[in-house]
Amino acid sequence: MKRSFIVLWIVLLLLQCTGAAALDGPVKASVKGQLIRAEGLSEEGIAAANQLLERLEIRMNVWPEGEKASLLMDGRDMWQLERWEKEAQTWVAFSGINCYVTNEGQKNALTLLAGGDEMTIYQPEMVLYASLAEELFAVMGDQVPVNKKDTTEITNARASASYDLYTFTAEEMNLLWPQMLEKVWNSIFPNGGDEELYAKAAEAAFTSDVRIRRLYDHSKADMGLQLTGNGTVLGSERKISLLYGYTAGKGGSFTLSLRPVQGKDTTKITAALKETIREEKKTYTFSLDFSNTLAGEKCTFSLSGKWTREGERGSGETTFTGNDGITWVLSPDVTVAEEKVQGTMEVAAKKKNKMLCAFLLEGHIASAGAQPDRTYENIVSLQGMTDEQARAALAEEEMVLMRAMKYLMDGLNEKERWLLTHEMRTENWLNGPAVPVMTETEDDLLLEEDWE
Repeated sequence: MKRSFIVLWIVLLLLQCTGAAALDGPVKASVKGQLIRAEGLSEEGIAAANQLLERLEIRMNVWPEGEKASLLMDGRDMWQLERWEKEAQTWVAFSGINCYVTNEGQKNALTLLAGGDEMTIYQPEMVLYASLAEELFAVMGDQVPVNKKDTTEITNARASASYDLYTFTAEEMNLLWPQMLEKVWNSIFPNGGDEELYAKAAEAAFTSDVRIRRLYDHSKADMGLQLTGNGTVLGSERKISLLYGYTAGKGGSFTLSLRPVQGKDTTKITAALKETIREEKKTYTFSLDFSNTLAGEKCTFSLSGKWTREGERGSGETTFTGNDGITWVLSPDVTVAEEKVQGTMEVAAKKKNKMLCAFLLEGHIASAGAQPDRTYENIVSLQGMTDEQARAALAEEEMVLMRAMKYLMDGLNEKERWLLTHEMRTENWLNGPAVPVMTETEDDLLLEEDWE
């Protein structure tokens, strides 16, 4: 059951990302899915699963404050969830009955029910450096910079032609840093962003002179920034190196390196965007790599892809590899017209070149109205609970979801239902025992034990 819940969770995140990228403001979406392959499922098992999927549909609304999703069977609501943020708390309601409240930094009820780690989708707007430069450098006071004609290579944006050099003492930079951070943060995250991440960034304290270059192109227009210096970041003193640049119609890149003065803890983030624009056809190639080593433990992820927009049609491929070694490949093919997005997206997961699963999503996204007011009779606080205590408090919701799954399975004939439940309940989907021959005594009793 947990595997199917995680697939549903991924679908919700995909809808949220796609809607935010294609349309401004609140969006509504509906999607249907088809299973192509799954590790350990036979062709008969996949056919049985698709019989269920044909009857299912996910509908979702996404607002700046949160989202609401419904799972429908044959056009009727079967299960619902709603999640929103308010006053540093997360509120999650299931099927309009119970509403669960958690504090910021605590796993919310949806994440706890799915049995996974917290997932956050950031939706930063594309920030062009030139529009921010005047505001950013205005906070630096009356210091007169030193102008030099020298080049700085910026991936995809070409090389700068000259720069203004600003040099600050650690004390001066620590006074300027809160103002600079606020300017940059509000431009990238107009809706506020992650408060915890902002607080950590605000805690940075510089310990050496800081050199900042304001980079210009050949026409003396702003095109980037470079910063170097030492400072206390993430609990230790590090050498800070930042380089960012962008040229319209070509692309740009971002590199942040935090290397330790002593020790091995290192953080590095690199991102690049290449634009190719020819008449009606626009192609964007992008990548993002993150690597963080803290107390000997390394966390990495990478994202890369290519998106082409020609007229009303958009298509491409995005690849994401997380710290677990699983690679997700998303291949959308959609049309965007009259404030609507519709089309298909193939989603595949593999590990070490072994395919784990693949499914096809088909649906549409459109602009939505304002978020309605919410009223719930039963509000349950999970604040201060451990994950185990909170999951125990959610036992009623898990039973509701399991009953919904059983209702789904009842839509299959007896042989298909028995086959699919056997294949899905095997601990190792690929190397589990062979599907046994069903006998007259092996009937609904096994299913009752599994699903109730």
